Amino acid sequence: MPTAFGRMETAGTPDRFLISPAALSVPFVHEARSLVLDVPRWEGHRAGQHVDVRLTAEDGYQAQRSYSIASAPEEDRLVLTVDRLDDGEVSPYLTDVLTMGDSLELRGPIAGPRPRARQDRTFRSNGRLDHGRTQA
Repeated sequence: MPTAFGRMETAGTPDRFLISPAALSVPFVHEARSLVLDVPRWEGHRAGQHVDVRLTAEDGYQAQRSYSIASAPEEDRLVLTVDRLDDGEVSPYLTDVLTMGDSLELRGPIAGPRPRARQDRTFRSNGRLDHGRTQA
């Protein structure tokens, strides 16, 4: 199976990385592209989460970067929007070289927003935050 730097087999992906074929690469703005991925066995994500994308060269060298998930949790496909960095190891491949059908190694979803403890707070029209205290 073709990947970023060569070929990789789908069996035995370490660290729970999944292999995902690229379905579409869409120009976004300037040096950015949105990658639309059909990820087999994807169990969904929550808003604010990210995935790790790992590229493996034929000589075994690996480069890995994290990208925020741009698609809504209810969408069927996973979307990552990647901003190209001229001196980057991963983003130039994802924005300039990746084509439909190429495979990426993905791990995630990872992290995301943590639920905040419920607090009794109200916003007043003057923009101040009232923490439930009475004012003297």
